[in-house]
Amino acid sequence: MVCGTIAEVRRLVAACRKAGTFAFDVETSGLSAYNDDLLGVGLASGLGEGYIPLECEGGLSVQAELESLFGDDKLLAIAHRAYFDKSFLMRRGIKFKCKVADTKAIAYLLEQNGRTGLKYLASMHFGMPRFDMPTSKCSCCGKSRIVHADLLDVGYYCMYDCVETLNLYNYFSDKAATMFNKPLDVLTDLVKPIANLMLHPVKLAPYYVNYLYCNYLRDLRYKKDKVFQVLGEAFGQLEASGDLFNINSNAELAKVLYTEPPLGLGLPVLSTTRSGQPGVDVRAFLNLINASYDKFRTDVDPKPLIKALTSYRKANKLFTTYIEPYQGKKELLTQYDIYRTGTGRLASSHPNLQNVPELMRGAIIAKPGYVFVSADYSQLELRLLAHFSKEPELVAGYNAGTFDLHAEVAKKLNIERRAAKSVNFGIAYGQTEWGLAYNLYGIADKKYVFIARKYIKDYFARFPCIKKFIVGQRAKVKEPGYVTTLLGRRRYFDTTTADRSTYRHYQRAAINTPIQGSGADIINMALVELNKYYGEALRLQIHDELVLEVKEADAESTAARMKVVMEAAGKNLGLLVPLVVDIRISSTWAKKRPVYYERSDKDVKSITDILGKVETGNQENRVHIRDLVDQKGLVITGISGPVDGSFGEFYIVAATLKDKEINFASSHLVIISKLLKIRDKDAFPVKAMITKPAKYYDIG
Repeated sequence: MVCGTIAEVRRLVAACRKAGTFAFDVETSGLSAYNDDLLGVGLASGLGEGYIPLECEGGLSVQAELESLFGDDKLLAIAHRAYFDKSFLMRRGIKFKCKVADTKAIAYLLEQNGRTGLKYLASMHFGMPRFDMPTSKCSCCGKSRIVHADLLDVGYYCMYDCVETLNLYNYFSDKAATMFNKPLDVLTDLVKPIANLMLHPVKLAPYYVNYLYCNYLRDLRYKKDKVFQVLGEAFGQLEASGDLFNINSNAELAKVLYTEPPLGLGLPVLSTTRSGQPGVDVRAFLNLINASYDKFRTDVDPKPLIKALTSYRKANKLFTTYIEPYQGKKELLTQYDIYRTGTGRLASSHPNLQNVPELMRGAIIAKPGYVFVSADYSQLELRLLAHFSKEPELVAGYNAGTFDLHAEVAKKLNIERRAAKSVNFGIAYGQTEWGLAYNLYGIADKKYVFIARKYIKDYFARFPCIKKFIVGQRAKVKEPGYVTTLLGRRRYFDTTTADRSTYRHYQRAAINTPIQGSGADIINMALVELNKYYGEALRLQIHDELVLEVKEADAESTAARMKVVMEAAGKNLGLLVPLVVDIRISSTWAKKRPVYYERSDKDVKSITDILGKVETGNQENRVHIRDLVDQKGLVITGISGPVDGSFGEFYIVAATLKDKEINFASSHLVIISKLLKIRDKDAFPVKAMITKPAKYYDIG
């Protein structure tokens, strides 16, 4: 039933309490518990099922009934991807004292094909029809969303999910508890810390984000102009292409590069996409740059153009992925999913923080009076490689406490440490000589593949136990058909229909999964333990790093406890080598502090004096900053730029006009070139926003 009165809600809650075990599901307006709304809660037990809208007849709230149900420590509540549902209820102030089980965690451990969606599982195991989420178009924006759907449709859809969740638990739970007791316990315990991570955003430094936006937007425009300039200079017949094709369109760019003259450049197709289309990614460009000149069907060398395109594409990806989405935001909250990866690592999305560059990490700052305590495992995967391979030199070296595998490999192979790092991780990830050649040199032709093959051969000659481990892991793809992590999680391989490419992928995964998967086990166990002490302080979990936000006075004690807890996780799993955790305490997530400034009231006149002759606006409508200050009441509230003691470019990144904020990053960009020398404090009397500032560096 779809509950319409408080009496009906109470009857449904009483049935769940009497059954002792019930399934629950939430319907929401979006994916973020912090930003989106909870629409209603579905419940199902052996004694009945129903859907509870947040407000019943007469506008009465159901908060008290939900609190009494989830606050009963004698009950067991079951959900599919429980941390998502739990985070929305916690956001509403509902405290969980009941036990929580997750059928998605159970399916993640048992399903050999890796598919864990609720609709798929219900269809496969019970033959149930698959229902799509009810939506209806909004009359204003035209988008189809569940918030506009009929209440009865939403209610029955939610009840269906609850019933199937309960059925899956009854079908799966005993088998999972028998086969995967330890990993199931860890995945179940992860529900609470992941929910906490999804409820607490981190603060962004808007001035610094604006500075990056200004700087990199200008750089991106320059690189784009450079592409069309080179195109016009080298290929006169395509001089007008800047007006005829979209440089960001893969299809249009491929047409210009690979179509025969005069419609295109007629370049050779040296790499293709999975669908067989000509490649226009960075790897394709690197192949063209390193190709011999006689492969080109043109009299003009296209390599300057390819280099310009490569530079632009890299800059565009950086700008559109990591800078533009942060523009105008004051805080950031990512979504986590542990079931999306075969290794068990937490995946981050909306936005993806897995590969955030150092320059953008500086935009993530702690609240006033707080600092970030960041704990990162040192060479975790290489220590796990030492454990699994039982390589004597690695085991002895890591136990001695001063061992650096990257330095040792660099010395043995007579290569730079950076290259040795690629060799170490490449072998740990099951890379072939082709993959290693590309990682080292950006191209996998015969010359570099030969060099990479020699590195691998010399590596295995130096560490024979690692080679034995890798050979053994590859054999497990066929028999027994799975590999396991330290905690006992399995990754299965179905080789019955696998082609050659898929089989090679399985072999790489068989090497990688015990290492990365066991690393995930370790960080997940540490996350569960730290949640007991610092649940509301959890902010980020990326790769092997865990970040807490605590009061400045508590930073040292928090760091000490994090180090003890995280290093103990390896001992609990019986590792042959010790784990080492590096701790960093900082007001930003970056390893180096960025540059961003705000003014104090007494600084306004000094700043505007400096900016008196600077103009803004377009060529047709030039406006002096001084006029805006004197006549319009402009107040400059933020400046950003390099602080290295030299001349440089500076930006007004924040200001108000008649008490309304102005976004200088978009329409009122102001560039101040070679006007200021930062060492002269009297000429630039602004204070740093950063507490305890370290040595600054020029991000621009």
